[in-house]
Amino acid sequence: MGGFVLLERPYTLLELRCLYADSCNDTSWFPVRYPRHNPLSFGDSIFYFEPQDFNRSVLGNYHGATTQIRKRDTTFLKPTAEWIEDTAAIPDSLHDKVLTEDGYFLYYEYEYTIENLLPSVPYWINVTAFDYGSPQSGLTSLETSPTVMPVVTYALESVDEVLAKDLEVYVYPNPYRLDAGYRTAGFEGLSDQDRPDDRVRRIHFANLPSKCTIHIYSLDGDLVREIEHDIDPADPLANHDTWDLITRNTQLVVSGLYYWVVESPDGKTQIGKVAIIM
Repeated sequence: MGGFVLLERPYTLLELRCLYADSCNDTSWFPVRYPRHNPLSFGDSIFYFEPQDFNRSVLGNYHGATTQIRKRDTTFLKPTAEWIEDTAAIPDSLHDKVLTEDGYFLYYEYEYTIENLLPSVPYWINVTAFDYGSPQSGLTSLETSPTVMPVVTYALESVDEVLAKDLEVYVYPNPYRLDAGYRTAGFEGLSDQDRPDDRVRRIHFANLPSKCTIHIYSLDGDLVREIEHDIDPADPLANHDTWDLITRNTQLVVSGLYYWVVESPDGKTQIGKVAIIM
């Protein structure tokens, strides 16, 4: 025929065992043992299997097939059809093993770890959903748009982690150097290609409380800029803010050493220095 044709939706592991193993209960049979280079002979046909993340009943390292998608909780109870229809039917004693604090089923909570991210670069993250399409009619898989409701964040500690670990506020880059080529390297102005260089410069504040005030002073004690930081703790940007190197008089800052002060509503104050070389 010149190639393989997909005729049906992907099968579950149980369905494959019922079709090709000695019995549906044969837990020693795994389709990933029969890849393209070692196909399964069955009757007058041969089959090979390719694992798909969306078709895994067990995620993570699965009999030689690896994926970075993992279930967040391994102590959950799989929800019954009755519980899915009405969460009020879940016994009170089982709530912690079935539902999250927000009322979602633990069974459907997953996580994906993205490595080697830079703290100075904003990343847009989105989770899309897709179906299997209709192989018989030729309709390919349909996916929700990755541009609908994405979330922007930096690769930094969350607000909860900052509080739990009592992490201190820090500033980067420090020193800030005009000749460092931050924009050319992709650290500034990625989403503002039409703006001049002096309007995309940024000094980043990390490990901030979700609500605080940032003051920036000259060595003489003059107030250079005040930034009100008030973001919902659930927002990925709640622990991060930036200074565009513009003074409170809308002038470009000059070279020098500056003090920054972060004050939170609970009275906690953190102080540091930042050098700017223009």
